Amino acid sequence: MKHWKINGLFLLVFGLILIFPPLAAAQHGDNTPPDYEKECAKAADKDERNLCLAFHPIPDPENRYKHKNHSNYYCSLIRNRDKQNYCYAVLDKHHAGCDLIVDKTLAADCDAKTK
Repeated sequence: MKHWKINGLFLLVFGLILIFPPLAAAQHGDNTPPDYEKECAKAADKDERNLCLAFHPIPDPENRYKHKNHSNYYCSLIRNRDKQNYCYAVLDKHHAGCDLIVDKTLAADCDAKTK
């Protein structure tokens, strides 16, 4: 009986040593963030960071399962109503959305980008 316990323990340890590292590497892959995420992380204001993330395109449109477009999600995280309206108007290329912006400089920039 003791013989089976030692062999079973040996097989378990041996299996963990050989099988676990390749499985861990396959699951995690390359976790380096894209360049635009590094740039957007430098923004001090959270609204500016979310605006930056919303305006960057999908890095690899061929692999849409791995790289989804989260632009609308980042627009929804913006707390400043003018910046949020600006984000949605520019993303959707919807010029009527610029009329909802109260800030004159942001509204002028929105007009320029949606035409």
